[in-house]
Formats: sequence, C-alpha cells, structure tokens
Amino acid sequence: MCGLNTIQIWKCLYVDELLRLNLKTEEWVYVIEKVIGYFRGSLRIRISGFSPERFLNACMHRNIYIWNIQPVQDFYEMNISISDFRMLKPILKKTGVRAVIIKRYGFPFFLFQHRKRKVLFGGAVCAAGFIYLMSLFIWEIDITGNRRYTDEALEEFLADYKIRPGILISSVDCTDIATLLRKSHDRIIWVSVSVDGSTLNVRVRENEDSGDEGTDYAVMQQDGNDLVAERSGIIESMIVRKGIPLVKKGDTVEKGQILVSGAVPVVGDDGETTGYQYQKADADIRARTILEYEDTENVQYPEKIYYDFQQAEPYLQIGNLYLNSGKSDKISDQAEIYTLEKNFSFGEHFSIPVRIGSRIGRYYYIEQKKHTGKGLQKILSMNYQHFTETLGKKGVEIISNDVKIYTGAFAPRLSDSLQLLLI
Repeated sequence: MCGLNTIQIWKCLYVDELLRLNLKTEEWVYVIEKVIGYFRGSLRIRISGFSPERFLNACMHRNIYIWNIQPVQDFYEMNISISDFRMLKPILKKTGVRAVIIKRYGFPFFLFQHRKRKVLFGGAVCAAGFIYLMSLFIWEIDITGNRRYTDEALEEFLADYKIRPGILISSVDCTDIATLLRKSHDRIIWVSVSVDGSTLNVRVRENEDSGDEGTDYAVMQQDGNDLVAERSGIIESMIVRKGIPLVKKGDTVEKGQILVSGAVPVVGDDGETTGYQYQKADADIRARTILEYEDTENVQYPEKIYYDFQQAEPYLQIGNLYLNSGKSDKISDQAEIYTLEKNFSFGEHFSIPVRIGSRIGRYYYIEQKKHTGKGLQKILSMNYQHFTETLGKKGVEIISNDVKIYTGAFAPRLSDSLQLLLI
C-alpha cells in the first residue's frame, strides 16, 4: 500500500526511526493505523455458507470494516477487528453463513496467552519503571570541538560545580553552564550546551588565533590598565584606540616598559591636571625585536620494543561501582594500558549507567638506540620548521634569521637568532 514493510512499521515505535523514514501523509496514516490496530487486536476469519455475498453486503451496510479478503476454494478469508466481530451474530443468523476464527493478532491476545506468567509482566513493569527513572538523570557528558582543553580537564572543571553524570536533568541550566565555561577558559570563544535524552552535549569553539606566551609584543599589565612591552625592541608602528601613548614610532623600548597608559588625565579650565580617569588601554603595536631559539636533541634515545603477548582484564561498571577480576593490579609499570568499553543505551541519546569493557595491557621493554648524524639534523630541522610555521600562524613576520647547527658527541643542538616583527 505505502511501500513500508513490517520491520519498518515496528521501527516507527521509536521516534528517531520515525523521523529518519521521512514519511508522506498517507504513509503516516498507514503507520498509525497499523500501530493502533495491533494494540486493539484483530482476527482472521473464514466464512462459508450458501450466500457469502449477502454477508459482505450486510457488513458494508452496518459499517463493519473488513479487509484483506481472499477466496480460498469454497470459502472466503478476511480480517476483522475484535469489536466488529462481536457485531456479526445477527448478520450470520440472517444470511445463513458460518464464521470460524483461524488466527488471532495483536496485543490483547499476547496478554491472554501469557496471563499466567506474572513474573514476566512484573519484570516488564519494573523494567519500564527503571527506564523511566534512569531517564530523569544525566548519564553521559559529550564534549566536542575542544583541542587545547582535553575532555578530562573540562569534565573535572564541570565536576567542581557539581555537573557530573548522575545529576537530575531538571537541575541542569544549559545557559549557566555555557556562561561558566566561557568566563573560566580564555581560549573558548563559543559554547553551546543542550540535553538530548540522558546525554549532556557540550559544543565548544576555541580561539585558534590565540598565540602562545611570548608571541604578543604588548600585553596588559597584571592587575592594571597599562600596555607594557613583553620584550625589548624598536617600535615600528602604533595605532592607539584607548589610553595615552608614552612612546612613538622609532623609539627603543625595554622589557616591562609602559607603552600605552590607561590613566587619562582630566584637565581643568586653567589647563592643570585635576585627576585621572582609568580605563583599559587598547592599541595595535608592531615592534622589531630579537627572539633567541635553541633546540637540543640527545644522540641516544629510548625505544619501546613490544612483546608478543598482552594481558586483558574484563570489568563491569554500574554507576560508581566498579567490578573487575583484580588482574590490573598485577600489570607491570612497563606496559601500555588501553580500554575497550561498551555503554548500554536505548537509541542514540538515552544511555544508562552500565558499562562493560576490558583493560588491555601491552608489555614492552626499553632499548637504547642512537640517532645517525643525518637523522639528528632532520629532527632538529623539522622542529625548527614547525616553530617558524607556528610563528607565522600567529601573525609574526620573520625579517631575518641565522640558523646554526652544532654537532657534538652527546647532544647536538640547533640555535637561531630571529629578527621579528611582533604585534
């Protein structure tokens, strides 16, 4: 009728699957009729007699709904609902037709068939109650979009504010959580927090343009309003938006010297300073400076050699209860431990606090090896290239450099004196 098979109909009992099917209007009607029909129950009957046509006409006249009519030898088979079947007695008597039930469908017959299995229904009721109870809590925190801050660090931060698996969904304020993360982490510029089922979704976006310490030339003075020089250099240009500039283009400044003051003088009618208004200084300052770079690499380096065997320890975790065999206590320090874990869930967003998994220890021993001369130069050159590429991403312009590689018996090194334009 609508191109849906039985498996798809049953999947429609789950909201997620229903939405994924993208049903048309007539298919929605068909699905709803199927689901309602299952819970109301229906019968497959066989009619026989002198005039089955009169029987069918009488059913139509009394608005008795029958479907899936099929002729079988001298009989007719058809489906009818339980309530309509109870209305057939006068029609059967009048038309002289005999009706026999050959099959029963639906939830009422399932209940009747298992009416003596009290433990089964008791367990179903308890399971439904358990699932409902679990749906009232957050059991998983899903964090995405973070690079500099690890999942563990953000989860520990949220746990300090009592935001952890096991809290009531009704106590979760998504707006407050988003504001808390933004205010407490300078590199996070955007946060979205939502609750899907029993999962707390935290989506963050970090400021990728924020440089490492030492790549900004002018920095805000600690507990103050002034911009000070991060290192010694020569001012190339200045664009001041707030504050009073204390240096100009071409001036040589020292580390820690105030470049832009946040103390704006208030001048009276007589031309004398009567006080100061304090504000956060703001300016774009470009300066020429020298940055020393040095990288050392040891000739000898440790390498892990793995054994052929591994040790696995299965475990079961229910909430905060952790059950295992105790084998992990015997795993040596010289072993890499990784975990394979399965979380029990209903659908995509509703999980329960039950996990099974295995902790696997992969054993190794350390063997000291030596770099070759070309290998060391390659490592030092790659580290230096990564360093200069990082500076470029931060908006730092390299004017000149003087790379030197010193070879030695134990610790060769690469050094450079870079002349930079910092902003």
